[in-house]
Amino acid sequence: MLLGRLPPVTLERRALALLVLFTATVAWSGCSILWSIQPDRSWSVFNRGLVYLALLGLGLLLGAALPRAPRRLAVCLCVLLALVLAWALLGKVVPALGPDVGRNARLRSPVGYWNALALLGVMTLALALWLSSEPARRHAVRAAGAVLAFGAMVAIVLTYSRGGIAIAGLTVVVWLLLGGPVVETLAVLAVAAPVALSLSGWAFTRPALVEEAQTHADRVRDGAIFGVLLAASAAAVLMLARAASRLQARRPLTPLHRARLGRRLLAGAAVAGRQTRLGSPAQKSWSL
Repeated sequence: MLLGRLPPVTLERRALALLVLFTATVAWSGCSILWSIQPDRSWSVFNRGLVYLALLGLGLLLGAALPRAPRRLAVCLCVLLALVLAWALLGKVVPALGPDVGRNARLRSPVGYWNALALLGVMTLALALWLSSEPARRHAVRAAGAVLAFGAMVAIVLTYSRGGIAIAGLTVVVWLLLGGPVVETLAVLAVAAPVALSLSGWAFTRPALVEEAQTHADRVRDGAIFGVLLAASAAAVLMLARAASRLQARRPLTPLHRARLGRRLLAGAAVAGRQTRLGSPAQKSWSL
């Protein structure tokens, strides 16, 4: 960039705030070595922070050099995270490919930690909403985004991560507050969420899928059933989302009708959420 081979980076306020705050965090972790009771571990954290900071700088350079860098990065992340969640769910279908569940049956492969996998599922859900809620995209792309949202929801629930589930709900709210298409977003959730929750609810009725110390034969049998239901559910979400996308293209909404429908859908979602919360004490509690 200094040699003039790359265009200069122009940072918005949010990006500048990110860079300044992250640099300050890394610098503070380095200063903590002076009073840390384990300076060797503080030194390791500081080194890792320097690597993260270097990668952030590299991302700024690539973002300035590549056209439409945010969109390209989002597409790459969609593919990468879809593969991660597909492998995680495949471990339930084929027990030999999953982690040892003798002591812990939470969905956690290939990350190794269920809460981290749940956060990756939340990232996938956010990208899936971006991919599936844009009316200008092709029907197949929007339908694939709905299937990605479905898979993310199933994976998040099967991690048993209460924090992951809470952040997933918060992510949807933030997405809508930041200007995400209300009608399209709620339509995707209306297609994917009931199917994902139904499949996850069935999985919790099968001890071989969600409990420890189960026999290998039971895990293989229930895993095969889960795989068939997972594939059938994904196909159903794909067809429903594609049909909804085509219907919207044939009957586009006017801005006035879109605003009214959005308000009604939000009100209905709020009522449904309230009813679900009131009924939660009667639901099965998780041993976390």
